[in-house]
Amino acid sequence: MSRPSSAEAGEKDGVPLVEQMKKFWELESNGVLANERSVHDKFLNAIHKRHGRCEVSLPWKEHPPLLEENYEVAESRLHSVLKRLRRNPELFAEYTG
Repeated sequence: MSRPSSAEAGEKDGVPLVEQMKKFWELESNGVLANERSVHDKFLNAIHKRHGRCEVSLPWKEHPPLLEENYEVAESRLHSVLKRLRRNPELFAEYTG
């Protein structure tokens, strides 16, 4: 059985490995580089010197998504925990201790 040559080992369908990797990383970083530049620019514009120190604001999202109402889920979990604690007094003591 013959081993493939180094040129054949680094190619798939006639495309060199370097080109395959370049295409892979272009696809993987799609949209990331532009976003990184935007965040970097905002960071640089937000730096202020105050009392001999540099300050920068936190990078908050401009339009954060609205959170769903989860009162019922929280209440259900609370009842579940209370039920478990009532069945196990030692665990209840650890919670209240």
